[in-house]
Amino acid sequence: AQGSGAVARVLYHIARSSGLTAGYVAGKGAFIDGVPAGPDGAQRWRATRAVLRDPRVEVFISTVSPGSLVKRGLLHDVCESAAILNIPGDANIEETRQGLDVMVRATRGPLVVAAQNKLALEAVRDRDADRLVLVSRGAGNVAIRRHLEAGGRAVVTARDGGESVIVLLDGDATVASIPVKTIRSPARREPGDRLVEHLFGVALAWSMGISGEDIVSALSDGDPDDKADVAPMPRAPAQLVSVPA
Repeated sequence: AQGSGAVARVLYHIARSSGLTAGYVAGKGAFIDGVPAGPDGAQRWRATRAVLRDPRVEVFISTVSPGSLVKRGLLHDVCESAAILNIPGDANIEETRQGLDVMVRATRGPLVVAAQNKLALEAVRDRDADRLVLVSRGAGNVAIRRHLEAGGRAVVTARDGGESVIVLLDGDATVASIPVKTIRSPARREPGDRLVEHLFGVALAWSMGISGEDIVSALSDGDPDDKADVAPMPRAPAQLVSVPA
């Protein structure tokens, strides 16, 4: 779906800025630590295999649609974290449900879903609160409140002294606050779309264990669409992450 590649780029930027060697496979190709990877013009499965087999890669980031999950599977064994983005209005609902079921069963760690996405919430209904991160523009959503009361985590927008911020919430505790103005730049897309993309990218990074402090630092450094790639940094534990469209 539209926006999945942008979410992956936000996550890729945060992961690399946090000191991880990241591999990234999406519609525009395959990259490892900012350098094109895999055979030129390779099919997606070949590019995925090339990146996963590279011993430098500590975080693997990719995008996939529910339909592709049904037809071709995940192309790797498991995910540590995953996000379910918007479901297009013209999507085949039964196929989408099947694809989301594949993703949920393959994800060992937290899943990131929008609090307003009924189909996604249905897919993760059996997950404990501590294995879900909900995303919402605004913290007033009923699902967000109930999730936080159950000890879950959420990434939401809020106002702080008249300023728009992205807030990381863990139960009743605020983990980090990111001024929206620090992550916006001259946009090729609508500002609202960019905000949603950053909400999901931040939530995925947090679900992987990247600290609130590192996320704030990464996004204050610059925007993943506009900033040059950062230099390679020290290694950290491996993760597998997939971002369904």
